[in-house]
Amino acid sequence: MEDGFPTSKIFNQCYSLTYEDVIFLPHYIDFPTDAVSLSSCLSRNVSLSIPCVASPMDTVSEAHIAASMAALGGIAIVHCNCTSSQQASIIRSAKSLRVPVTESVGADGEWMVGAAIGTRESDRERLEHLVKAGANVVVLDSSQAQNLIQDGVDGLRVGMRSGSICTTQEVCAVGRGQPFTRCHGVPVIADGGISNSGHIVKALVLGANTVMMGSFLAGSTEAPGMILHLFSVALGIINGQLVKKYGGMGSLEAMTKGSNQRYLGDTAKLKIAQGVVGAVVDKGS
Repeated sequence: MEDGFPTSKIFNQCYSLTYEDVIFLPHYIDFPTDAVSLSSCLSRNVSLSIPCVASPMDTVSEAHIAASMAALGGIAIVHCNCTSSQQASIIRSAKSLRVPVTESVGADGEWMVGAAIGTRESDRERLEHLVKAGANVVVLDSSQAQNLIQDGVDGLRVGMRSGSICTTQEVCAVGRGQPFTRCHGVPVIADGGISNSGHIVKALVLGANTVMMGSFLAGSTEAPGMILHLFSVALGIINGQLVKKYGGMGSLEAMTKGSNQRYLGDTAKLKIAQGVVGAVVDKGS
């Protein structure tokens, strides 16, 4: 029996690219820029006015940012790093806020709000709570895309451990870059690694229907992360800059709150962090 994989099998696999590996050349267009429509499909059954999705992270997506994203025409996926009743309460709170004239409004006349959920048996009860709370979209946290496609999913998140505060690629040496062109006819959400507007453009041009963002939105006023003063250890002073707490769902802190099942920390004696906790500059509303 072989102990592990031979080097030839590891290094002869196909390669993948990240957003920093790609740049588009200038080109002539024969239409005005205001003729461009940003509406897109989050899934086969859900359309958005703008292709922007807030990531299901406990320092990003709760009630206020869910309502704000819907008001702009996008959607937020409420994190599941809490009890099912707490998650359902967040969804009800977001959907009960004032509805705009247009943008992301569901069939119930309220703002569209999504919710994240795991794949454990215990998540069946959580799913019932989310449906009763009025969640318009349910997003599974799963790394097995092929199985999901075969089971007929309506949309697919692409981007294995490429987030700015996700360390799976460093800790486990496993991951995949973002760029892609098609995915079995299923609407694709580019998830992770979006740190500027150029990355959004690249993701959409390369085939994504929507773009999921974490750090890009974590510094907003609506994000639930704690506001901190940036402190200089070297100088021993506060320089006046405000930052907001931002943490990966694979960090030890997030695992302690509830995401340990997703990263197998509920069965392991020693928890291995696949994310870190940091801060992003406060950007305002």
